[in-house]
Amino acid sequence: MVRNTFRLGSEPEDFVGYQRLGWGLHHVAGDQGTGFFSDLRESMGFDIENPKNSTERAIAMGVKDLNPERILRYCEFISVDQVSTSDLGQMVGIPTIGVKKVSCRKFGHSVQGIDLDLTSDLFRQQRCETCPERKSRDLSWKWTFDWEKSKPR
Repeated sequence: MVRNTFRLGSEPEDFVGYQRLGWGLHHVAGDQGTGFFSDLRESMGFDIENPKNSTERAIAMGVKDLNPERILRYCEFISVDQVSTSDLGQMVGIPTIGVKKVSCRKFGHSVQGIDLDLTSDLFRQQRCETCPERKSRDLSWKWTFDWEKSKPR
C-alpha cells in the first residue's frame, strides 16, 4: 500500500523518483513496501533470505530495521533514530543500513551502533534494567510511519 493512492513500481528508479519528489520510505508500508524491497534485492542479485556475504547481511539487517517496533515496544521513553546511512544503504535505497541511535527521551542516555538489535540490547543492559521509570507500551500500540513523523523528540 502506498499512501495518497500512488502506486510504487518494482523498478529501483521508481523508488529513486519518489525520493527525489520528497516521497521516502514513510510513504511505503505493508505488503507493497515489502514487495518493492524483494523486487529490488532480486533485481540487484542479493539474497537476504539466506545471506552469504557481508553485503547481503547488511541489506537483510537494514530491511529488518525499517520497522523498529520491536525495540520501541520495550518502553515509551525509548527512541530510535537513524544517525547516518552507509554508502551501500544509499546505493540500494535502504536508509536503515547505517548507524542508528537508541536513546531515552526521559534521561537523555543513548547508544549508537549499526545493528539495531545489538544496540538496543546494550542500551537496555546499561540503562533500562534498573530504571524505575521504565514504562512498556500498550500491547495494542503499533509503529507506523505517521507515528514516526509525529513522535516526541
